[in-house]
Amino acid sequence: MVKHIVSQDRDTIFKFDPDSALLILPVVHNSVIWGINLMMGSKFLGTFDDETAAVQEVSNLFSRSDEIYPITGYECPYDEVFELEELDNV
Repeated sequence: MVKHIVSQDRDTIFKFDPDSALLILPVVHNSVIWGINLMMGSKFLGTFDDETAAVQEVSNLFSRSDEIYPITGYECPYDEVFELEELDNV
């Protein structure tokens, strides 16, 4: 079961609360939808091109058995490793 979520930008790690509301919210500017934000309560997890991709990400999150789930959509130029001991204080 997922215990921690790494944001799409890879700058924040959140403790996953399966009882928290996962929200899919449109980003609107001048009546144009620019993307879809995925939120865990008030915590920003990432932005997707459309609602289908955001819903798929939520489905992926609940179907994973790993302890750490990185939100997809980020291309990292180097390998990033998170130590589980460091995450206990998140």
